[in-house]
Amino acid sequence: MMLAHHGAFPQVRGGVDAMLNTLAASLPEQGARVSVFNIAPWTQPQWTRHQEGEITVHSGRLRPLWDPKSPIKGFLGGLWEGVRTLWRLRRLCREESVDVIHLFTCQTQHAYFTLLRLVSGPRYVITYVGSDILKFPERPRSRVWLLRWIASHAHAITAVAEHLADAARERFPHLRSRIRALLNGVDLAGVVATPEDDAEALEIIAQLPARFALQVACLDPIKAQDAVIQAWEQVQARHPDLHLVFMGTAANEPPQIALMNELMARNPGRDRIHVFDSPPRAAALAAMRRAEMMIHPSRSEGLPFVLLECGAFNLPGVFSRIRPYVDLLDDGKEGLLATLDDPDAIAAAMNQLADDPLAARAMGRALGERVRARHDARVMAKSYFELYCQIVE
Repeated sequence: MMLAHHGAFPQVRGGVDAMLNTLAASLPEQGARVSVFNIAPWTQPQWTRHQEGEITVHSGRLRPLWDPKSPIKGFLGGLWEGVRTLWRLRRLCREESVDVIHLFTCQTQHAYFTLLRLVSGPRYVITYVGSDILKFPERPRSRVWLLRWIASHAHAITAVAEHLADAARERFPHLRSRIRALLNGVDLAGVVATPEDDAEALEIIAQLPARFALQVACLDPIKAQDAVIQAWEQVQARHPDLHLVFMGTAANEPPQIALMNELMARNPGRDRIHVFDSPPRAAALAAMRRAEMMIHPSRSEGLPFVLLECGAFNLPGVFSRIRPYVDLLDDGKEGLLATLDDPDAIAAAMNQLADDPLAARAMGRALGERVRARHDARVMAKSYFELYCQIVE
């Protein structure tokens, strides 16, 4: 089978990358032979192939068949390259003996896999992970039509959380029978055992303060770093030795960085706020191992992979009172839920954890027990493998 994603496997820059890597590592235990197709950026027209252990990794761009800025030129260029791309995909699937293609998120470029299916190519599965389905109605009408067409030819549609499956059923009522939730899983032992021998990671680890609250997330308005910074003054007043550490990729959201810098400049506790841009995964996991608490009051989520990783480290946290966290956490026992976009509530929850470290650690252990019981990577892989088998039978 082939896993397809807009990423650079095996790099991990977010929850979707982590899920794909976890699934790719776990599926062979179920008897599946796995390859990965990285959908490359526009600047990489050449297709490449290399090995990552037992996994063959292909990379190539899938040029859109339509460019609204230059319709005629875009159509002619897309038509010429599109035919070659479709032929390449068909040959690749035959060489790899691909029975099922698994698309992580649904993007317009995935129309190639629909066209491939229409010329007797492999069947495919779509997995929705968050904004790809939650923000579906906000997309331009032409894109919505194309994404509906891609979804209509999928043999199964999954979502990483129940609320996302509900959203998919609402968007595609005629496909309800194909839609199901398959919860994310995490390789708990692998996460905990991640080595800290990477030079860049070691440099970051050396800069971590002795006592700190942590957020690991892309620096994006959805992740509410601004609300955390606004809450920080109250936390600092009560716990002056506590630091705040942000780790995430900032390249795609310069407005959020500007807002964070503006808020930090006005914050009396700004000298105890630290931002690490695009840290390696080993550094982020090392920080989670050392942190006192995780702060993740997101405005929107799918099934947050960072929450599962918190469970691996028994790390307590403050999360927003939105459905993904409400579904996953027992508030007050496995973590604390704060009112959405309420810096005062975030500060109160952070202070509650910092005031009583013993109670905080008990919450972390309870979260770890839940994650181990419901979100083990082997359970996720088994569920997907059974789905693939149903599709090809």
